[in-house]
Amino acid sequence: DIRLYRSFFNTVIATVATVVLALLLTSCVAYALSSRRLKGKKFFWYANLITMFVSGGMIPSYMVMVFLGLYDNFLVYILPAVYSVYNMIILTNFFKSIDVGLYEAAVMDGAGEFRIWLTIFMPISKPALATVGLWIAVGRWNAYMPTMLYTSKKESMWLLQYYLMRLIREG
Repeated sequence: DIRLYRSFFNTVIATVATVVLALLLTSCVAYALSSRRLKGKKFFWYANLITMFVSGGMIPSYMVMVFLGLYDNFLVYILPAVYSVYNMIILTNFFKSIDVGLYEAAVMDGAGEFRIWLTIFMPISKPALATVGLWIAVGRWNAYMPTMLYTSKKESMWLLQYYLMRLIREG
């Protein structure tokens, strides 16, 4: 059945793209919020926490996707799952546990913030990144609700879990 292969391919692409983009974006935000020099850090921290505890719900989420033009667009499988406050908290706490001496030595050697994040913090945080990446991958792989909510049920847009759910219902 060609629908099985297409939905499998869609799921693999959505999962890989989401994991890569989510790890990059979340680790950037976590690095910034773990910095002692960030001005207004408390504001950004609480702004993130408020969005974690108070969400709009399914109907406002649907309206936002339609307004942004993501309805019946493949990016609806990737963009909404790119950032998670919970994952940011995990990575922020991991970055705070890294010895400050590494950061200070890099600054003394003339490294900028981007280089410090990319060449020091990212390699050191491989265990935390692997854990968060696994959470994101499992969550994205098992998702069938985005297909139900944000597509017009075109078979070319189906994810694997939605296709399997349809098979079970029809069987």
